[in-house]
Amino acid sequence: MKFDKQLTSYILFILGALLLILGLTSCQKSEEDKLYGRWQLRHCDYPSGGSYANDSIYYCFDRGVFELQKRNVGNSSNRLFGLYTVAGDSLVITFPSVSQFDLKEAPYHFGGKNEKHFRIDEVSRRDLILSCRDTLYYFHKF
Repeated sequence: MKFDKQLTSYILFILGALLLILGLTSCQKSEEDKLYGRWQLRHCDYPSGGSYANDSIYYCFDRGVFELQKRNVGNSSNRLFGLYTVAGDSLVITFPSVSQFDLKEAPYHFGGKNEKHFRIDEVSRRDLILSCRDTLYYFHKF
């Protein structure tokens, strides 16, 4: 009888430990999951020492779909949709068409291309820092 109680307590302990491990590993978020949501661009720091402040541009990430939104004076806004992929600390944003936006201007800096490669320097619940060619882009979760 004593052996059965001891065996039962060991089995319960092992099952509890397994459930705890499963619970903890399922809570870990990938970089793509951490990007999910709407991020407001606060400012850019250029390698030359200059900076560009802005509060009307939003990057929105939702399961592979990317939205670039620029709020205009009043309640209007321009939106451009594309796709994004994350691999490690690398973020690639691709637009099928860029006719709505002049993406050559600050702070977009996409040039004449429909694709932009970023490195994810930091991502947390509230802050996101992306870099591309030594330019840093600072975002805040909106």
